[in-house]
Amino acid sequence: MIGITNILVALQALLWMLLAYPLTALEKDQEAAALFAARDYYHAAEIYEKMLHQDLPPWEMAAVQYNLGTTKLALQDWEGARHQFQSIPPDSIASPYLLVRLVENIGLTYLVQAEEKSDDIEMQIYMIKLGIYYIEQAQQINCEWQQAEKKHQTICTPSAEFDIFHRQGLLQLLKTRQRQREALVSSLPKMKNDPGQILAFESQMLLLDDPLSLSLAEKLVETHLNVRSAFPSAASFEQGSHLLNTGLSLLKAQNDPLARYYFLSYRYLLEETSKEKSEPSSTPITVLREAISTAKKALFLHRLTSLANPPETMKKEIDTTLIKAQQGTVEQSAPFIPAVLKQEVERFRKIGEIRFTRCQEHPWEKVLPLFEIGYQNAQSAYQSNLSPAPQSLHRQEETVQNWQKALKLLEENETKQPEESNQSPEATQKLLQSLQEMELEDKPEKPFVPLESHTW
Repeated sequence: MIGITNILVALQALLWMLLAYPLTALEKDQEAAALFAARDYYHAAEIYEKMLHQDLPPWEMAAVQYNLGTTKLALQDWEGARHQFQSIPPDSIASPYLLVRLVENIGLTYLVQAEEKSDDIEMQIYMIKLGIYYIEQAQQINCEWQQAEKKHQTICTPSAEFDIFHRQGLLQLLKTRQRQREALVSSLPKMKNDPGQILAFESQMLLLDDPLSLSLAEKLVETHLNVRSAFPSAASFEQGSHLLNTGLSLLKAQNDPLARYYFLSYRYLLEETSKEKSEPSSTPITVLREAISTAKKALFLHRLTSLANPPETMKKEIDTTLIKAQQGTVEQSAPFIPAVLKQEVERFRKIGEIRFTRCQEHPWEKVLPLFEIGYQNAQSAYQSNLSPAPQSLHRQEETVQNWQKALKLLEENETKQPEESNQSPEATQKLLQSLQEMELEDKPEKPFVPLESHTW
């Protein structure tokens, strides 16, 4: 864990002790404050969690939630802390000081948790950007508060605390982008002199800059116009031109998040056009990999728009694109259960191979529930038209996380040595029956995708 963790816990511990007593005069709160001072964070949190069930005035309940969130910070429960902070209704916060700290703390939870996402670099960058965003918002609120108190003051100087956290976030982002850049450059020797690969490389290099580089964006537009052969049709080329020109216009208007959305959409278009030439997925592992890739694209695009606040003139086009991307996630994953059933039936028939004399119970008893959770979340996000955004983003994240766990189990199982199955005929029959039921239930209806509820 990087230095920001220690800074965070130390500052927030001090902050909690400063705010705990003024925020609420309840006896239980004072007991929790004493436990916190003794670094017994676990029992302090227990007291606050019980207080959440009391009938308190809105401002006192906000204080309890804030203090519980700060206690969870000390416990390094970043998601738990953020949940408490984000659950506080804004109109229940009477103190501008508390509002500043609240928004700042949300940002800090993202920055610290980003360090734990080093295996998922896109998620890491997203969380860092959210952290920076909230810290900047806290700084803005603080400035407005100062100016309201001192009407003659027109210039706002950030506090040393804000400056430390903001610099830390920018440094995290810089280091993470550098990792991405090194990985991309290392792939250069493997690239062929192919127009599609050239465009893919230039688009990825552009997206690695924070903020986006205008010169790299203009270069990408120029390359795009000179390599029409990278696109299988005039329609896909025109679609690419629209995405690039819109992104370039937004970049010139200094709307970096929304410009990034259009440039990322262009990169995904390139991937789709190159995929059209390849064979469709057929095995459970390849189907699931493709489904995860599609789900990630829908998620990353949705994340960008949640930070960009697009104008009304673009909102309809963007919403349509996001919903279509989410529909693609559902449709891409639909062949998974039929692929599992087909593979198991084929292996069952290969009597000569010891490993496959029966259908396997493992890893399917773990893989299928994980897939199902992800599939249900993907359907829910699609059926709700990705609204409201926070819940839909959470469902999309749950889809990716559960499918990644399922894929890891499948890949680990493939690398194991052949061994005789000890599975009973009853377990085999039960597995086949479950697969057949899921195959029937998961067939998507067009254009509507139903929300299923499978029985296990």
